[in-house]
Amino acid sequence: LALITGMMFARFSRPTARILFARHAVVHPFDGELTLMLRTANERENVIMETTAQVHMVRDEYTAEGAHFRRIHDLALRRTNQPVFAFGWNLLHVIDAASPLAGATAESLESAHAFLLVTLSGTDETTGQMIMARHIYPASALRWTHAFADILTPGDDGIDQFDYTRFHDVEPLD
Repeated sequence: LALITGMMFARFSRPTARILFARHAVVHPFDGELTLMLRTANERENVIMETTAQVHMVRDEYTAEGAHFRRIHDLALRRTNQPVFAFGWNLLHVIDAASPLAGATAESLESAHAFLLVTLSGTDETTGQMIMARHIYPASALRWTHAFADILTPGDDGIDQFDYTRFHDVEPLD
């Protein structure tokens, strides 16, 4: 009985990640450079410490010999670590000549069956346990020349408010 109780407690006491990923990723100029942007948020009531993010693009390619091959490309992020993940975090990948997304279009990514794989991991501040989450963005979830809606509003007490109701909203750029 003690063994079963211990196993049940261990199973249900593990923290759930509760990391929110926006439904879409956006591609638009940011700081003068074409940038892929992915929005994440911590839905937990506590902080995730030393959070690390990775983004990979998976797509069909052909070798020099003409063989079909599914290849994984690492996308370099402007910032891969977040010391204190309390609210939101926008992951940024600059699309320059060295980027696997250089020259890509919505159509080319669709035809290559491409998708983005995002992984986040960190440590729960309260329990000290590892938190991990992942999300997949198919090529159809990328919004070109769009931006995320602003979700921060100043509160009456001078503290910014995080508006989750607009978290998934994207807006076309003119």
